[in-house]
Amino acid sequence: GISLLTITTKQHISFPVCRTECIEQNARKIVRVHLKDDLVMAGLCNNKTDASEGSIVTPYVCHKNVGLWTLDELDEEGVVSFDKLCPTPEQYPYELRSTCPRINDNRDETPMALDVDEYPASSGDTPLSLA
Repeated sequence: GISLLTITTKQHISFPVCRTECIEQNARKIVRVHLKDDLVMAGLCNNKTDASEGSIVTPYVCHKNVGLWTLDELDEEGVVSFDKLCPTPEQYPYELRSTCPRINDNRDETPMALDVDEYPASSGDTPLSLA
């Protein structure tokens, strides 16, 4: 809806986007990407500790209006192992990476990043002694 857009523009001068350098961090490499509605889904390649064993690809997701990469727990394939090593990660300058959105910046907008401690009342297993 339009009302949501109005609220968002007041909080932000510009809309953050899902940036490659923010997820790769010069250490890992995106090997697959697909778009679904407002989400960017990416498979992030990480070499295994023992490089002779190949690599693993972990699914991440990012909302286009938030720009924060989080582990995609709803991905059907999940974490997948590969025999091959990852491609060499791009080396982005620090200035570029230092402007990446952080969880704290988007705290008010990311329902998935809520701190459980803020909602003690919603937990159904409160000990009786506290009641």
